[in-house]
Amino acid sequence: MDSSNADLSLTRLPPKAARLCLSVERSMYALGLGRPLRLLLALSGGVDSTALACIFAILAARRHDTLFAATLNHGLRREACQEVQGCLTLCQKLGITCKALTCDVASWAQQHKEGLEEAARTIRYRLLEETRSAFDADFVVTAHHADDLNEDILMRLVRGCGWPALGGMSARDDQRHLLRPLLGLKKKALTDFVRALHLSWFEDSSNNDLRFTRNRFRHKLLPLLEQENPHISKAFEHLHTLAKVDTHFWETYLTQALERFGYELHLDEQSISISYTKALLDALHPAARLRLYLRTLTLISEKRRTLGHQSGEAKASQLFALEDCVQRGKGGKTILFPGRISVIFQHKRLCFSAQL
Repeated sequence: MDSSNADLSLTRLPPKAARLCLSVERSMYALGLGRPLRLLLALSGGVDSTALACIFAILAARRHDTLFAATLNHGLRREACQEVQGCLTLCQKLGITCKALTCDVASWAQQHKEGLEEAARTIRYRLLEETRSAFDADFVVTAHHADDLNEDILMRLVRGCGWPALGGMSARDDQRHLLRPLLGLKKKALTDFVRALHLSWFEDSSNNDLRFTRNRFRHKLLPLLEQENPHISKAFEHLHTLAKVDTHFWETYLTQALERFGYELHLDEQSISISYTKALLDALHPAARLRLYLRTLTLISEKRRTLGHQSGEAKASQLFALEDCVQRGKGGKTILFPGRISVIFQHKRLCFSAQL
């Protein structure tokens, strides 16, 4: 990237590139993010995050956002140091303060008995959240795009994820302070954008390694599905939109039910517990009860995660077993969920609890 690119502005872009930037701006407004924000851009040096940095540098002049960036060396590949330096150089030319982070994913994975993918994701988001907090930023912004969303939906399907979580990653996650404003854009559009700006980027060699689950979905499963339906990406987009609408409905419905019937929350330094009355449970449809269970488990898991504890995903079989206890009024039975969360139905109350 030469020095002339430091003056990137919407009016100097090729028309197609300018339209792409404006589409991202519209996405931000659609997410309810019209006011000026402090944003931490998560950069890797790849084409997606290079596009992200440039798009938001261009839009900052219009939106008056304050931008920061972070790039992480996972300690897994030799070329990672070069990629980190590339991110620092790009940010310097765009006028964005960038922090370089390092970690040892392999050691973490071995210590916590996790796969490399899972460990890298856990550490990455933890360090990004710490950096966001240090910069007093409103959100961490990632470069996830439509192709990533397609893979995510398929991976959730294979894991047995229920609705509406099956619709894939959200574009705005206030609980985790995450934004994914590029979900409506294909990777090809981002690549064309970066090329139009005459910028270079790094190719992560691990993206072709079929030992990693996501790569097998990307390079093997998705191409097969596209042969059956060339417009499958549009179908996934519709699924994602419907899931967002349904999520809003269930959140509103459950919030109103809890306001009517109430609940008990106990939180101290050692533990957290949330309990609901039988009157509330009886008033809810089974579909709503299942969503209440999942919402409660997610809330407790997120609280434990902020304190450095790991929590897996609840299995459908566990949720159905819990619902069976409630339907039959079977008290005294404890059901254990990932993250050492225990749920017991007794004395006409359903109690979720976990150590912190």
